Amino acid sequence: MLSVTIHQQSFASTTQRALKRGRRSTQRPGKSPVVILLLILLIAQTGCSVLRHYPKTFRPARLSAENGNIEQALLYLEPKTRSGLDRLCYLLESGTLLHTTGKWQESIETFAAAEEVMIEAERKAMVSVSEVGRQFGSLLVNEKVIPYQGESFEKTLLHTFQALNYYMTGALDDARVEIRQAYAVQKHEQEKHHKDLYELEQTAQTKNLDTDTIWKTVLDQYEDQATVAARTANAYLNAFTYYLSALVYKANKEPNDAYIDLKTMHLLRPEFPYAHPQLIELATASGFWEDVPGWEQKFNLSRNDIPEDSAELVVIYACGWAPEKYQIKIPIPVPYDRRLYLVPIAFPKYRLLASPIHHLTVLDNHAPLGSTAILFDTDATAVRNLRDKLLRLAIKQALRAAIKTAEQKFAHDRSGLAASLAVGIVNYLIEQADLRSWLSLPKNIQVAHFYLRCGEHDFALQFISPEGRNIFQDNITMTLRAEKIHLLLVRTFGTQYFIQQF
Repeated sequence: MLSVTIHQQSFASTTQRALKRGRRSTQRPGKSPVVILLLILLIAQTGCSVLRHYPKTFRPARLSAENGNIEQALLYLEPKTRSGLDRLCYLLESGTLLHTTGKWQESIETFAAAEEVMIEAERKAMVSVSEVGRQFGSLLVNEKVIPYQGESFEKTLLHTFQALNYYMTGALDDARVEIRQAYAVQKHEQEKHHKDLYELEQTAQTKNLDTDTIWKTVLDQYEDQATVAARTANAYLNAFTYYLSALVYKANKEPNDAYIDLKTMHLLRPEFPYAHPQLIELATASGFWEDVPGWEQKFNLSRNDIPEDSAELVVIYACGWAPEKYQIKIPIPVPYDRRLYLVPIAFPKYRLLASPIHHLTVLDNHAPLGSTAILFDTDATAVRNLRDKLLRLAIKQALRAAIKTAEQKFAHDRSGLAASLAVGIVNYLIEQADLRSWLSLPKNIQVAHFYLRCGEHDFALQFISPEGRNIFQDNITMTLRAEKIHLLLVRTFGTQYFIQQF
């Protein structure tokens, strides 16, 4: 295993020391680092964790889940949840798979451990931009040597899934706590993004980096996914989180809070049809009579269309797999010693994974009730989140590239062209993008919400392909009670499906 030390020094001191060494060396024949570098290459090629990509290490668990063997996937993940730089990833994957199979308490405990790791990783990573050398100060460092913190939207979803776990156990107070934490995370991450970007831009100016050119050079490589990013207006606010919050408050007989959160959800996803009758119902129940006529006119509905003493069925469908990251390398301009160098820098990019199931159609005693509709688009949110932080990432990478350029120049001045080429080759090979992400998240989260008569129902869930074909269906008998919310959770991995009900 290759051991990498992250130097505790600033970017400025790293570069200045390299420059001083370069000035002191007047082409004196020094001890060539070529042999050492070749040894480093040999070690790296034998499977150093810094050079392995997370999507590949997760693949056995993915294949097990797609074969319907969640237990086997969990056995593979369990040893990896104990320690390591990728521990957070494996805890998130395990918590998701436990949730999928209805092991709510085990999922709660696993997600709680993931939250602790997430908080600790963020605490350790809170260094100022002027000390960016702490993360990038070594020739061999890439972002994968830093414990994974989670993407902004993943942090929100951690609390959202935890709230759903608690809901499924009937612990509504605990679910409310998780919802409030999800709100706090959304606000914190949005503020942190703007703060980090401002500080990095200030640092880039002091290092004479042309951020406009760097931004355009990098962004050009992502323009093919611009339409995907445009499917969501905000990478930080999660419509499903607000919808689930409204359910939790409504189940806890708090219509006022439920109404407020459902209105926020509607602002984020105005096209989501199942919120329309609920907005009218909750506005009435919480005493916002002045809002009711506006909603009725907007949705062409009447409060009389909502039957009294009815039961509610909510189908939450987690469809497919979240996108996974792959690596691209982009040559970006880096100034050094009054010259401009094009340095190939590794960046992550999302690969969207197709699902054989597009949505669910729900039937009640053979009569169609409706189909699930997307409430949270993981594909779009992930791509938008990456696009939003791309400039931050590009500046960080450019600062790190400047350090590597200084090291390569020093190798040339100290030991000649061969050493410089060797350093350049090593730099290129170990230049790795961080491809870690929460891979067992669904491609999207869909919801259908129905008001139904009380009593026993024979439901059929039809799994519909992107072409509109009914691939298969499952039949479920449920007894619905008046003024109660009944949840049906469905998850698909490929064509394998898992159903839990509350």
